[in-house]
Amino acid sequence: MNNELPAIRRALVSLPLIVIVVNALAVGAIDPLATVMIESHIRAQIDEVSAVFIARFLNAILPFILTSLASIWYYWPVFTSFWNGANDLSKMTVAARRLLDAPMITAALTGAGWLFGSPVIIFIGWIMGIDFLPGFYSQYLSHSFVLFGFSFVISYYGVETIVRRTLVNRLFTESEVLAVGSRFSLSIGARMIVFAMASFVIPGVMFIAAIMILNAGGDNNFGRDLFSILVWAIPILSLLVAFITWFKTLSIQSPITDLKVAAGRLGEGKFDERVTVRSSDELGVLGGAFNDMARGLQERERMRSIFGRVVDPRVRDYLLEHNASSLGEIRRATVVFFDLAGFTSLSETLPARKIVSILNLYFEAVSSCVEAEGGLVNKFIGDGVLAVFGVPAELSDHAERALKAIEALGRYIVRMNAKLKAKGYQALRFRAGVHTGEVLAGNVGSKSRQEYTVIGDAVNVASRLETLGKDYSAAVVVSKATLEASSGKRSMQRLGPAYIRGKQEKLEIYTFMIDHLGLTGDSP
Repeated sequence: MNNELPAIRRALVSLPLIVIVVNALAVGAIDPLATVMIESHIRAQIDEVSAVFIARFLNAILPFILTSLASIWYYWPVFTSFWNGANDLSKMTVAARRLLDAPMITAALTGAGWLFGSPVIIFIGWIMGIDFLPGFYSQYLSHSFVLFGFSFVISYYGVETIVRRTLVNRLFTESEVLAVGSRFSLSIGARMIVFAMASFVIPGVMFIAAIMILNAGGDNNFGRDLFSILVWAIPILSLLVAFITWFKTLSIQSPITDLKVAAGRLGEGKFDERVTVRSSDELGVLGGAFNDMARGLQERERMRSIFGRVVDPRVRDYLLEHNASSLGEIRRATVVFFDLAGFTSLSETLPARKIVSILNLYFEAVSSCVEAEGGLVNKFIGDGVLAVFGVPAELSDHAERALKAIEALGRYIVRMNAKLKAKGYQALRFRAGVHTGEVLAGNVGSKSRQEYTVIGDAVNVASRLETLGKDYSAAVVVSKATLEASSGKRSMQRLGPAYIRGKQEKLEIYTFMIDHLGLTGDSP
C-alpha cells in the first residue's frame, strides 16, 4: 500500500481542484460564448448590471466561493480517512460513500454557481429599473445553461475517471463497492443521457441561440426566416437523437442486465444458468466468459457432489477450508469398529446381489446413527465400519456420543430385522469395539493418491476390542478410557482385564446390556 500512497494522494487532491479548474475555464468561456449567443445590445445591458459591485460579487464571486468551500467540506472526511490508504473500510463507511458519490456531487457543486448567478443579474437589473430588451431572458438564460451544462458534464466525467481508475482499485477490494453502496450512482441509461446532453443538447442550445441572432427576426442576409425552419428542424433532430440514445442504451444495458440476472441466479446455486451472447464485441466476450465460468462452476459442483458421496462432506469442507497438510494433527477422539456378525455364513447362503443390498442397508443404518451424533464414518472395510467421534470437528463429549450412536444402531437394527424376517431373510447382528485415546488424523497415502483417515494406538485397540466380542459373547466391548470419558448413566457390566494383542498390559473392558433389543455378539 505504501507505494500506492503518492497516486492516492494526488488523486484525492485533484478531486476538489476540479471544481475550481472547471469554473475557471467556464469564466474564461463567458465572453466567447456571449459573442455567439447574445446580441451586442443585450450584452450591454448585462454589463450595465454587472458593473454594480454587489451584482458582480453575488453573480461572479460568491457562488464560486460557496461551491469551493462546500466541495472542501464534502471531501474532508475522504481526505482524513484515505490519505494514508484504506485500513479498516468498515470504519470508513461515510467517507467511502462520499467518495463513490463524488462524481454527481462535484458536478452539482460545479454547476450550481451558474444556476445561482443568473437570477441575481435579473433581480438586481429589475431593482435598478432596467427595461430588458426583447430576447434578453431567452439569450441570457441559454448562455447560463450552456455554461452550467459544460461545467456539470466535464466535472462529472473528470471526477468519475479519477475515482474509478485511480482510487477505487487502490482503496477497495473485490465487491466492497457494492457493500458500501452509492446514493447517486447513475445507471448506464442515465450515463447515456448525460452523454447525449454533452454531445447534442448543449451544442444544440448554442446553435439555436446563434441562429436566432443571425435570423434578426427574418430580416437577415439570407433573405428568409430561419427561425420558422428551426421550429420544425430542432424538435425533429432532438427526437432522432433521443431515439438513437435510447437504442444505444438498450444495446449496452440489455446484455448487462442479462448478466446481472444470470449472476444473481448463479449466486443462488443455479449453475445451469447461461446468457445468450448477442454480439462479438466486448460485451459479447464478457457474456462468453460468464458462460465459461458458469460451466466451470457447474462442473466443480458436480465433482463436489460426487466427492461428497465418496468422502464425508465435513472432511471435504475441512480439507478445503484448512488446507490440512499430509502430516495430520493429533486429536483425542473415540474410535468405534463395527462388524456385521455372521457375515461369512450369510454370504454362503445368498446371491451376491442380495448380499450387497443387505450390506448397503446395514451401512446406511450405521452411517445414519453415527452421523446423527456428529461422528464420522471414516471407511468401510468389507462388512466392517470404522467410525470416529471428535474428528475432523472437535467434540467435547465424543465418548458419550459414540455410545449413544451404538444404542441408536441397536434400535435401528431391530426395526430393520423385522422387515428382513418378513421377507424371509436372516436377522442381522452387529458387534462394536469402542476405545478413547489419541489418534493422528490427516491425509495418508502416496503422492498421487491419498485418503483422510485416523491412525494410532486408539484405532488398533478399538479393532481388537471388536474382535474380543466373540470371546465374551458381547455385542459391545468398551474400554475403561471410554467409560471414564462418557457422561451418560447406563448399566455397564465389567468383563474384567483382558489381553489385547500388541499390548503388554491388560486392559479393563466393559459391556453394556442391549439384550432387550434382542442382540448379542455371538456368532451364529
